[in-house]
Order: sequence, then C-alpha cells, then structure tokens
Amino acid sequence: MKNKLLLKLLVAAIAITFAGQSVLADTTVVKKRGFFESLFGSSPRRQRPPRPAFWWNRNNDVNIVYGSDYGQDQFNSQDNSDANYDGPESIPGLGMGNPSYAAPKQLLLADPAFAKLTAADGQSQAILTELTSLKTRIRAPLDERQPILDFYKANGFKPLWLSAGAPSERAKAVLAFAAKTDEDGLDSLNYLPVGLNTFADAAQVGNDPQKLAQFDIAMTAAALKMARQISGGQFEPNRLSLDNDITPERVDANVALQVMAY
Repeated sequence: MKNKLLLKLLVAAIAITFAGQSVLADTTVVKKRGFFESLFGSSPRRQRPPRPAFWWNRNNDVNIVYGSDYGQDQFNSQDNSDANYDGPESIPGLGMGNPSYAAPKQLLLADPAFAKLTAADGQSQAILTELTSLKTRIRAPLDERQPILDFYKANGFKPLWLSAGAPSERAKAVLAFAAKTDEDGLDSLNYLPVGLNTFADAAQVGNDPQKLAQFDIAMTAAALKMARQISGGQFEPNRLSLDNDITPERVDANVALQVMAY
C-alpha cells in the first residue's frame, strides 16, 4: 500500500516538473540567430583596443609657442620626434586640426647704439634712455621691432601717446578699443601694453618721466601689433597647415606708425 502511494507521489512530482518547464518554455523569447551567427557561431566578438588620440584631435586649441625661433623646423609639438607619428602632413607639427604654432620670436625693443644720441627735452630723453636699456621689459617681433626703433629715432624720441605729462585721451581711446577686440575673435590681452594690469590702468601711470616713457613705448608696440593683426590675422595660415596656401597681407609697420603719429 505504501509502495503504491510513493509511486503515485513520484509520478505526480515528475508531471508537475515537466509542466513547469513547459510553461517556462512557452514564455521564453528565443532570439533569432543572425546570418553571421549562423556562419561563425555566437562566440563574443573580440574588442579592438581603442586607438590613441593623435596630435590633431587631442584638444580643441592651437598650441601657441612663444619665444622660439621663427623657423620651419621650430614647431614644438610633443609628437615631433614620435616614431609612431601618423599625421596627415609630411612635417610633424603641421596639419589640419590642433598643431603647435611657433609665434615670431620676441626681441628686446632697445638699441644700445642709441646711447650716443641726445634728445631735445626731458620726456624725449627718458624715451631715448628706455630704448637704449637692455633691461627693458618691452619686446616686439623682428618685423615690428626695427620700424619702432627707426620711428622714434626719426622723430627725435618724442612721445606718441603722452600729453601734458600724462597718457593722452587718444591713448585711452585706443586702449578702450583694444579691450573690445575679443568681440572680433581676437585675444584682447595680446594688446595690453607691458606695465599695465588692465586697459583702464593708464590713469595710474603717474608723472614719473621714466614710467611715462615705458608706457609710451609699450603703447606703441601694442598698438602696432593690434593694427597688423586686425589687418592680416593673428596667425600665418601656411604655418598652421601646409594645405593653407593663402597669405593675408598685414599693414606695413612703417605705414601704421605714420598713421598713428598723424
């Protein structure tokens, strides 16, 4: 009697088990095998390691290098000597994207030979002294440095941006204009004269002849840079990429200085 009862319970348990499996089978969604799975099986696809970011897509900015020699071989991209260089140009550091741009070398705006010269008045003499000193903080690229020196010498070292022993209203107007060049896609800080912390600092220069001389020279250098970059751009396109064959013409430095003076 007991054996029959156990047998019935066993059969019932087996039936319930298969019934449950059948219900699960009916509710399971079977994913249809694709063409490639049918050919090659369903083994997981090997993941290709991510390709390293090369120099032209590592960031969104041009890396501007200041103080280097102004030569074709002076692009200081960190990948210039990379044996794995895989750029679109034959010269590492040049190309479409985000290369390093070697800005013109900045030279001291001074000529020791001026020490043999004299000026007619005290303020002009202070400018002459500043343009003679190799300790000056004011610098300019080669194609702007010499025109500035020649301009001051030809005009007896008279100030260009001073009036009655203080920064002139014209100087303040040019500074106000320079402060807004960001609105035209330029970097206004490039045109902040050496010695000033802000474009509104001209009134704080004081009345010391030597500080006024430094302001006048720094103002000339900044205004000339601004004039040339507004007319021809901040960069030489063919130094950003060999694909660029345009050469915008900047205003001649000597012409710009004459216009600023008169």
